[in-house]
Amino acid sequence: MGTHFQDTSIHARAIALALALLGMCPATAEVVTKVRQDSVRDMLFPFNKSAAASGPEEYVWDGDELDYVVEKRMWELDSRLMVGIWYDDNLFLDDGETKEPVGDYYFSVNPSFDLSFGPNDAGLAATLYYNIEKQWYIQGKTDDAINQALAFRLLWTGAKARAYLNLSWATVNGNDVDVGTRLKRDGAQLSVGASYIIGAKTTVGVGFSTILREYTGGFSDSMGYSASAFADYQFSPKTSFGIGVGYGYTEVDGTPDYRFSEVGGPASYNSYDLNLRATWAAASRLTLSGTAGVQMNDTAYEQEYTPTFSIDVDYDLLGDGKTSAKLSTYRDFHPAAALRKQAYWSTGISLDITHALTERTRIGLGVGYEFADYVAITYGNRFPATREDRYYYVRPNITYALNERLSLSFLYQLSVNDSEGFGAASFERNWMGVTLNAAF
Repeated sequence: MGTHFQDTSIHARAIALALALLGMCPATAEVVTKVRQDSVRDMLFPFNKSAAASGPEEYVWDGDELDYVVEKRMWELDSRLMVGIWYDDNLFLDDGETKEPVGDYYFSVNPSFDLSFGPNDAGLAATLYYNIEKQWYIQGKTDDAINQALAFRLLWTGAKARAYLNLSWATVNGNDVDVGTRLKRDGAQLSVGASYIIGAKTTVGVGFSTILREYTGGFSDSMGYSASAFADYQFSPKTSFGIGVGYGYTEVDGTPDYRFSEVGGPASYNSYDLNLRATWAAASRLTLSGTAGVQMNDTAYEQEYTPTFSIDVDYDLLGDGKTSAKLSTYRDFHPAAALRKQAYWSTGISLDITHALTERTRIGLGVGYEFADYVAITYGNRFPATREDRYYYVRPNITYALNERLSLSFLYQLSVNDSEGFGAASFERNWMGVTLNAAF
């Protein structure tokens, strides 16, 4: 949904604005695992994975596209507001068999802003982003909630060198597919890196990141560290290939087991990655990028080699900027919060299509599927790792531009999790809302 119209009309810009705002939909919209856990910012931006993945300048719309921005300034302040009414028919992800779902309507007010600096003559650029959302539940079936996210990015670009620093924090009250209920979760993330151009076509780089996840309700917190290095070669202006290596260490808290209050020490595991990297602009309408390789997970339970990948394909279906499609597929490893001393492999695919129906109206459809396979990460568990999840969602939406700064949006999402094994968390959920979106 992040693709803008090429049309320069005020209606096109207003719809692009609304799509950016929809990327900040309330956190109660549970999502596939990769989107939920790759970055703590994604807790507040569940409907725009690519937008939340890289940096603040990519998950807010380009201010230069709005009429009232005349020229590029060293300092820029953009602010947005989304006001909506929503209905969620399964607030706690109940399965409908052992417990009947509980639904409620709620109002939400969601202001956000980003303050950008540069780049200046020294090559420095920075962005500070803040988002806060207040939810008022009409029937009181759950407590009112406040969700927040704060992100800071610092970037330095020289003649051949480049370095960055990213910091982010979020606190969210919402549904979590892994734990199978509604809870509060907090996260913080730090990432730093640098790259250097060797010769005319070769770039090498290194990176380091750490992420903290904390959950209420006796679930397992985790802390992860990772380091990586890569080398890329630019074969042509449209094609680059490279190789990357990585190491990660994750520690999962030894909190009480959430069903039996059984306390244990923390569990940890190491991961080693070898991957190939590629970006290929096959044509002006088609771009493919991603990584694919092998990961070895070294746990107290076993050593396992398995393929991993993260691949995105962007395609302008009609070649006129009015219809776009993005296909994403991935496979990666995550610590489990619900089941003590367990983790899971998530393998998924998602497709997002948007179409400019008229000058004022844009429609969209998102679909996705994920398979999650839980595994033990240490010996001595009282319960075996037998849980498997098959999760999918369907999400149509429509946006109508009232003028260059105001638009109306409607969004509906059906999500289903078919879960089996110990700790299974099956559910079916309908979630919908109408929002008024504005830029200032």
